[in-house]
Amino acid sequence: MSAPELGLGVVNPRTESIEAVDDIARSLERALTFYPPQQLFANPDCGFATFSNRPVNSGAIALAKIKAIAQAVHRFR
Repeated sequence: MSAPELGLGVVNPRTESIEAVDDIARSLERALTFYPPQQLFANPDCGFATFSNRPVNSGAIALAKIKAIAQAVHRFR
């Protein structure tokens, strides 16, 4: 049996505000107390594709949120 993995939702695709990199990193840090890094994945809550037929945010906002996730994850590499 493979080890359980967690896709942790760290940004909300339904809001226009861009989450702070520090806030995302804190969420990841807390999750790392329960999951080893190789089993933890940083994701948007529910994913952006959920609303592809009726997007709630622009591509620019979605990209900024993904960049914030990438910057936070980079701190742990």
